[in-house]
Amino acid sequence: MKNVDYSKLEKSEKFTPALYHEKDGIWEGGSTSQFSPVMIFKLWEKFSNNFLEVSESMEVNGKRTFGYDEPVILPRAFLRTGGAS
Repeated sequence: MKNVDYSKLEKSEKFTPALYHEKDGIWEGGSTSQFSPVMIFKLWEKFSNNFLEVSESMEVNGKRTFGYDEPVILPRAFLRTGGAS
């Protein structure tokens, strides 16, 4: 993947901005975006100096078509090394 200049990124109108709050050194938040009258994307993240926890799901007509029952949890050391090679 090539590097991207952050200043050249453009806001996508399809996504509702994610809102986060901090409590005791842990940031938590996310958003729900309605891509169409029948398609909803949900994002929830929780992160600290030690981990990143991510939960994403897609629903069409009220039925989940993508996502997991449990969030994906990545330890910070895994993130610093760039993950599995």
